[in-house]
Amino acid sequence: MRENHVSDAYKGHTIVSYTSLLIIVLLLTKTTQTCAQTTVRFAAVGDYGDNSNTQAVADMIDSWNPDVVITLGDNNYSNNSSVYAWDDEVGQYYGKFIHYPTGSTSLYAPGPVINQFFPALGNHDWDVGINGWYDYFELPGNERYYEFIQGPVHFFVIDSDSREPDEITETSTQGQWLQTQLASSTSSWKIVYFHHPPFSSSSSHGNTPELQWPFQSWDATAVLAGHDHLYERILKNGFPYFVNGAGGRSLYDFNSIPEPGSMVRYNSNYGAMLIEANTESITFQFYSISGGSGGILIDTYTLNDEPLPVNLSSFNSESGNGTVTLCWITQSEINNLGFILERALSSIGPFQEISSYEYNEELKGQGNSSVSTEYFYTDRNLENGNTYFYRLADVNIRGVKEYHPLINAIPQQLAKEFALYTNYPNPFNQGTMITFEIPDVTSEKSQVELVIYNNLGEVVRRLAKEPIVGGIHKIFWQGDNDQRVFVSSGVYFLKLKSDSFVQTQKMVLLR
Repeated sequence: MRENHVSDAYKGHTIVSYTSLLIIVLLLTKTTQTCAQTTVRFAAVGDYGDNSNTQAVADMIDSWNPDVVITLGDNNYSNNSSVYAWDDEVGQYYGKFIHYPTGSTSLYAPGPVINQFFPALGNHDWDVGINGWYDYFELPGNERYYEFIQGPVHFFVIDSDSREPDEITETSTQGQWLQTQLASSTSSWKIVYFHHPPFSSSSSHGNTPELQWPFQSWDATAVLAGHDHLYERILKNGFPYFVNGAGGRSLYDFNSIPEPGSMVRYNSNYGAMLIEANTESITFQFYSISGGSGGILIDTYTLNDEPLPVNLSSFNSESGNGTVTLCWITQSEINNLGFILERALSSIGPFQEISSYEYNEELKGQGNSSVSTEYFYTDRNLENGNTYFYRLADVNIRGVKEYHPLINAIPQQLAKEFALYTNYPNPFNQGTMITFEIPDVTSEKSQVELVIYNNLGEVVRRLAKEPIVGGIHKIFWQGDNDQRVFVSSGVYFLKLKSDSFVQTQKMVLLR
């Protein structure tokens, strides 16, 4: 690792050059400007490589004039660890933001006096050799994982590669460092970012279980990652995870079944994120390079320094003949005006509003309530066999809209008999889709029980024990038990039971 040496002392007197004085003045000036800012702007880019797409994304970021640029790993795709290779892969595009250490220069830009570029290590950065990383950048801490503060935002950079000497589990030296630093931070917003995504719907890499640290309980605000060359926003228990790896390298596909909690997925073009924050709110936006130098907005997500208006405990659908009935239950509501329902034929949209609290009394919220409330809405005149995607948003008295995870449903002709189909995929890892049919000749609900057992006959997860309308129903199981704790690998049995019907299917979970 590079070391910094101080040798400006002679016979007890400190020698300060005019150049040093100028740098000190500039540092003080920059600090004053930063402290005086009401809003700070950050660009986030991942997996950018060295090509024309990289240049287009870099030009878009440059047009935003951000205060800081952060990267989500895979900065260097070359096979060369020299400073010159790093300059070609990184400095060529973002050199104007990089403060170069003594002995390191750039052919592309002189760089600022104060560093505005804070990269995270990716697997390709480790592949080319980490010595070039130390020589090219001047970063805080040990330079592999570190922290820095800009205005109201405290950033924590993690090295998620398995070659990290301090390891990558939540109980590792690195994990304990993050937990401690998050707990001691007094900043309004605490952003954690690294390369390998904890959750992702990509068909190329997907989830990284060893990076599924308890970020939310450690008091982080959000997690940003790359590695999968696409954009996705995922909510887990209301906590946001962003996958942002569309910075220039070839784009990846999504799985046909998205990760539970996936809100927005985009892989049609390259892009980057713009994050704007003040003490009251922080907004995450993803822009595609389509639509001119400033890009076109694909997704926006805002967090406010106030409680969320709605604590949602469930959002489900029941399919009928040309209809989908949506049902959601709130545990509590704070300043909730009501709900908006949107529908699309694809999980990535475009979504269109189908009903709103503004003209539908049944969708008006409770305002302030600490008791459970159940809401229903039936979407009619749909085509049987088509898959429809629905998303639900609540709106508070300030007009702030908060979206909840997507669900999908398929309207079907009424079933004439009970049936339990083989889950897909099977065997499975991250989760599996369970499909069953309920007959509905009388248009009345059937009392149904759907339970998962282990090979000892013990109940693992009770998926349903209630009256259910006739039709084809789908339930996604993540491989967890009734306490929402993930279970181990093994053979499990799914049993569908009613007064006159019992059927069992075998499922294999491979962790």
